[in-house]
Amino acid sequence: MRVPLPVFVKLWFGFDLLLALFPPLHWAASGTEPVLGVPKPLFYLYGTSLCIAVSVVVAYLCDKGLGGGRSEER
Repeated sequence: MRVPLPVFVKLWFGFDLLLALFPPLHWAASGTEPVLGVPKPLFYLYGTSLCIAVSVVVAYLCDKGLGGGRSEER
């Protein structure tokens, strides 16, 4: 029997969905002034990519910690 992922991981994936699929957020971040030396659209793209990658790693670690991926064969 599988234990579901924690609620915070599911909410994090929902946040990832909003960031990745709604370009108006990206367009609102565009501009001429760089953030940390990087243009705003690239900063948004890299930030979104990093957030999604970290959420996948956290989900993997939570699943592994909950006993996911164990072989139940005997």
